[in-house]
Amino acid sequence: MFFKRNRIIFVLLLLALGVAALWSLAARSADTREEKLKSHVTLYVGEPLLSKGGTVIVGSVPIPEEEWRVLDGLNLADADDGNAKRRQLGPQDRLFGAYVSGPASYVEMYYPEGGTFGFNLVPGPKIENPARLSTERILVGSGGWMDRSTGERHVWPDVSVIHVLGSTADKGNSRLVRVMQANILNTGPDKEGYAGVLVYSPSLAQLKEGTFGDYK
Repeated sequence: MFFKRNRIIFVLLLLALGVAALWSLAARSADTREEKLKSHVTLYVGEPLLSKGGTVIVGSVPIPEEEWRVLDGLNLADADDGNAKRRQLGPQDRLFGAYVSGPASYVEMYYPEGGTFGFNLVPGPKIENPARLSTERILVGSGGWMDRSTGERHVWPDVSVIHVLGSTADKGNSRLVRVMQANILNTGPDKEGYAGVLVYSPSLAQLKEGTFGDYK
C-alpha cells in the first residue's frame, strides 16, 4: 500500500511538472513571436554625403502594431532585390528604404510597439563607381524635439548618431548636430516622407543657423 501510494504521488508530480513545462514553453513561444516582429530600414547614401561624409541621426519610434502594418508610401527597398537584410527578416517583418544625401540627415523611423528595429547604410544603387562607405556609431541614447510653430513633440526613445567618414567629415560637427537638433529642426529643413520613415535634410545654411554659426 505504501509503495502504491508513492507511485501515485510520483505520477501526479510528473504530470504537474509536465504541465508547468508546457506553460513555460508556450510563454517562451509567445515571447519569440513578439521578438520576431521587426522593422528594418535601409538608408541609401547619395552624394555629397557618400564622398564628403557627414552625419545621419536615426530616431526610432514605437507605434501601435495596427498602424505599423498599414504604413505605406515610397519604399526604396522594394526595388532592391539584392538587399541582404531581406533574408534576415521573418514573414511578418517589414523592410523599408529611404534616401539620405546631405551633410546631415535626421531620420525618424517607426517600428511596432513590443517589437524590435534595425537599420543599415549602403551606397545608393544608381551611383556609378561609388566611393567606399565607412561609418561609425559615435553616440546612442534618447531624445527628440518640439516643433515650435505647432507645439508638436517628437519623442525618440532610441537615438543613434552615425558619423559618415569622408573628405570633409568632422566628428565635432556630428556631435554638434545631435546636441543642437531641436534648433536645427526648427529652421524648416526639407522633409521627405517614405513608407515607415521620415527624413529631414537641413541645408548647410540651416545647419549654421541652428548651431549659431558653430557648424564648420
